[in-house]
Amino acid sequence: MKRKLKQMVIPFEVEPVTEQELGTERNVIPLSELSDREDSTSKSTKDGAKVYEQLFASSQAPEEPKRRPHFIQTATKPVPQHVQTAAGLTCITGFSTYAYDVNFLYGDNALKELRTNNYVVGENGVGKLFIKLLFDAILLQIDNEDEEGWSVDKKYKKSKVAAGERKTEERPQVKIRLISPNITKPELNQLGDESDGKPLFMYVAEPDELDTLKGGRYGRQHFEVLKKADDENNRAGQMRAGSQSVSAKYNLRLNYIIEIRPTQLLDFFRGEIVNGARDRASICEILAPSDKRKWPKMGDLGEKYQAAIRPYIDNILAAKGTIVCKRAIKLINKLRNEFFEYYDETQDDVLELMTHRALCRAFKRACLIYIADGQKWDPALDSWIRWSFMYDMWQQFHYFYNAIKATNSDLKVTTSGPKSLRSMLPKDFTFSQVKELYIKLGKYVDDENLHGLMRTWIGRKKIERTETGYRQLQ
Repeated sequence: MKRKLKQMVIPFEVEPVTEQELGTERNVIPLSELSDREDSTSKSTKDGAKVYEQLFASSQAPEEPKRRPHFIQTATKPVPQHVQTAAGLTCITGFSTYAYDVNFLYGDNALKELRTNNYVVGENGVGKLFIKLLFDAILLQIDNEDEEGWSVDKKYKKSKVAAGERKTEERPQVKIRLISPNITKPELNQLGDESDGKPLFMYVAEPDELDTLKGGRYGRQHFEVLKKADDENNRAGQMRAGSQSVSAKYNLRLNYIIEIRPTQLLDFFRGEIVNGARDRASICEILAPSDKRKWPKMGDLGEKYQAAIRPYIDNILAAKGTIVCKRAIKLINKLRNEFFEYYDETQDDVLELMTHRALCRAFKRACLIYIADGQKWDPALDSWIRWSFMYDMWQQFHYFYNAIKATNSDLKVTTSGPKSLRSMLPKDFTFSQVKELYIKLGKYVDDENLHGLMRTWIGRKKIERTETGYRQLQ
């Protein structure tokens, strides 16, 4: 029997977007501190180093652009205002669960599937439940398709223990894609192997729900699953000798959302801060509404909402094969170049490593929205994707930067953010002093690379040559 979501109290209507609403320009304020800055990703920022310096110095995450892609606006319209940002970023994970047999050419010529995962961070009572309600609606079609799988599984297990006898008949294929976090690894392998290449989805309301997958309260095999879920062409599975045991080899495709409180986040990744599990998902934060006296309410998630998102789901299901989205590739290259203007100033390897997966996640968001719109590029995408990348980087920096630094080094770590290398050099300095600073910071010293860095600073008019070495201009 197909399940329908109960109609909510507040009516919800989706109005078609107009060309005037979409427009051709997007004015974005990436940070509250940059209120006087005009931004357009149709060209590189004048000073990427300045933008990222202010980003990481800010105590607040970047503000979302007022102009959002129509897909995001439609998908999150029922959600209360204070949850809109988190809903806009996480809903990508729900819709990407519909995508299969499709991949996208990335900037490094690798093919990327639309695997996206998120941690929803917020205190108790802040409204994380609204995200769960939204996902129930987005994934309703898959939930209905799973009903047959649940029926087959229940019938087989019931017959297997009938009259206390152990049946030897072959187990039928069970196709269930919306899985419980309270799942054993053999069960996960079996469902993943029988999913026909379609992604599974798991919503975790509390980290403790993963205890079974961990292999015990203090187990760590869940991190292996979380890592593989984000890796292209991974090889998951197991081999067992028993005829009734699970033997499977497959490519694990798993999208997940994990709700977690801010104080739990570092503890959750204890021992894994630099081991790969931490940076394989975005962090989306829900803050308490400004006026706590008002009671946030969910809009209608019933038939009108289903009718509104149905065209997007149909477009996602229709997208097959390898797609080359040149606009997405160009945008990610631009974001990467902007960040490296900042990296040339700071040589901060921790932040540079954070960009690898953050850029890929931004690319996947762009590609998902692109195919949801029938392989058309929404004019709001450039600014919104750029913001999503900066938001992702700020969250990773805010929660993990100091912990990563402390793990990698015995040096004292401050919370003031990365320092420019030039700020650690005198106004007049020599090449030898630069090398000494690199050694002091524990960095690998390569004369050719350091000379290249000096040429970059000269080209950007940060320094000039002198008879004895260099002089800082700013």
